[in-house]
Amino acid sequence: MSEDKFLRYTVNEGEYVFFYGDEILFFNSKSNPFIYITVEKEGVKKELPLTYCDITRMTAYGYKIKFYNKNCAINVKVNAARNMVFFEFTKLGFFGETISINLYRKNFKIKGMGLNQYKDINNITCDRNGFIGKKEYCDVKPAFSIKNGYFFKDIDIEDFQLQFYGRQIKLNTRQNNGQFTLEFDKKYYFGDKEKNIIKFCSIKEALSYCKEKESYDGFLVKYDFINKPSDVIKTIRKSGYKCYIYFRPTITEKDVDFKKYEKEGLIFYKGEYFIDSKNKTNVLLLQNKIRALFDENIDGLYLDEKTKILSEIKEDIFPYIGGKLHKDIYKITKEYPAKRIIYNKLYLDEKQNEIYSLPYSSIKKKEEDYKKSLTYSVVDKVFYECTEKEYETLPEEKQQIILL
Repeated sequence: MSEDKFLRYTVNEGEYVFFYGDEILFFNSKSNPFIYITVEKEGVKKELPLTYCDITRMTAYGYKIKFYNKNCAINVKVNAARNMVFFEFTKLGFFGETISINLYRKNFKIKGMGLNQYKDINNITCDRNGFIGKKEYCDVKPAFSIKNGYFFKDIDIEDFQLQFYGRQIKLNTRQNNGQFTLEFDKKYYFGDKEKNIIKFCSIKEALSYCKEKESYDGFLVKYDFINKPSDVIKTIRKSGYKCYIYFRPTITEKDVDFKKYEKEGLIFYKGEYFIDSKNKTNVLLLQNKIRALFDENIDGLYLDEKTKILSEIKEDIFPYIGGKLHKDIYKITKEYPAKRIIYNKLYLDEKQNEIYSLPYSSIKKKEEDYKKSLTYSVVDKVFYECTEKEYETLPEEKQQIILL
């Protein structure tokens, strides 16, 4: 961290202003609180601003701040390291009610917001929840950049809503604790980092391609879990190719281990079974299935979650997919640090060994906007899915390909 960039604050007539170097992080006063809690009772909403604050310096680069009023309190830790400012909050009381955190925004264009169907945050506006006259931006991933300002990245906030208007950015969440970062002077980059042409095919086809010495870098193969994959994977890797396994977080009655699963912890859906995330036995069995594949020395998984779980599944049943599954897979990859996960559906918790995959045909006509959105998001690696015919006309700079 540069010598002149420290966390500091000023107080003037009851208004606190927190800085990182010369950059304003946030204000806190009665008229402009940094944090407030919205309590809803019998359809009526009431905002409780936490206008008072007790500040304790933790280290040369951090503070612990207690924001409070007579009803409730929230502890916030703010730390700086290099060009990063880390926020961690913990709510004390009013559990389940919405926290609103107000960050300062330079009145410049916002870019990124991860991947959304509109590609650019300035095209996404709606009015919800009574915020009349205020623009509200909705997305699947809370990550964005303010020009000449900071890059916002969520760490573990899954229940979120972001609003942008005037000189404020408001982060709303019902979580009782969470973390996020602001990164200043970030160097943005998006592009293919290595040549990696992966062919999506059957096991039989992969073995045939190995014999013919096809010019692929590896294969993405479906594995049905009826037999052990050892021999197939050994053959592919000994031939000099990478081996990824196509994986859906489901099981079928043909699976060799199907009888091990507890029937009451399975959710039947269109010929296959999703696991109920509340059933610990079945969750562990699926996790161990992933571990077993990693033990076979594969290069990684392609996780297919595109199929939507439709209204046939009751609202009080929670399939083991999405954010919870991703967090658990990430923990497993910590045990196998060389393995990579390729996702075809974006969620909030991508980590550094995870990659996003998308059909090239869906972005071909609007690729520049798409790349701009990616550049100012937390995603910096993608695989482009395309057919052999599409690959023939693909721009030369495209190096990370899954051939269908």
